[in-house]
Amino acid sequence: MSDKKPLNKKVLIGCIAGVVITMSAIIVIPVAVKNLRSATTMRLLRFDGDVSLLTEGGKVLDASEDRRLTNGNLLKTKKESQD
Repeated sequence: MSDKKPLNKKVLIGCIAGVVITMSAIIVIPVAVKNLRSATTMRLLRFDGDVSLLTEGGKVLDASEDRRLTNGNLLKTKKESQD
């Protein structure tokens, strides 16, 4: 006769959970990697009127045309510049 024991419920549930987690990872990880945002470069191409460019700390920067803007730059305009 065969001495095989049926799988313990905990072992069976653990195996099923492992398969479900693995299958979820196979589906989710490629989708998450695909949706990562890529870095972009923003530039101040041109401006009219009174425009100020500041760092997060309040340091005044030169607001010249074709200037690359970095994370934390603040661009301020006066009312006359917004018309």
